[in-house]
Amino acid sequence: MRAAASRFATQGFAAASLNEILREAGWAKSSFYYRHENKAALHDDVVRTLAERLTEGVNVPELNQLNAGELWAAMDNLVQQLARAAARHPETRELGLMYHRDDTAPPNSELARIRTATENWVRALVTRAAELGLIEEEISVDLATQLTLGILAAFDRWAVEHPPNDTAAPNPVDLVRRVLGER
Repeated sequence: MRAAASRFATQGFAAASLNEILREAGWAKSSFYYRHENKAALHDDVVRTLAERLTEGVNVPELNQLNAGELWAAMDNLVQQLARAAARHPETRELGLMYHRDDTAPPNSELARIRTATENWVRALVTRAAELGLIEEEISVDLATQLTLGILAAFDRWAVEHPPNDTAAPNPVDLVRRVLGER
């Protein structure tokens, strides 16, 4: 798993050689094909495993249950939970690298599913923030979603590339609030 995660993270899905992964991991091809149908299935298994480790013990808030006074604090808490989970499982850094750098994963892959789920959740967050009057009315939900995704992606890329104890990390929720013109 570690060899595959490392190759997929550094080389991308398309460029990662299954033969090199198998050699590095010390797997026989017959053992590999007993467990996985192909390289795409291995990629999905790696992404799923790393995502489970990253989200283990993380409580994602029910957005429709949050009021105006709770929403941003709940988002701060979520970011902190994810940061602690990433610190407990440093191997999940490879998931971050794949998420942000690998555009060669198959469109029906686990990585694509996670990207879509993330985008949908952020859209729901922005929609809820708009319903609660927490963002400028002049900013459409579509634009606010794209701005929020951009800020969170930039922060996550930065976090993946810097040591976990780097104190220069900005608070992404504060950045989102300022950009969206929190009232």
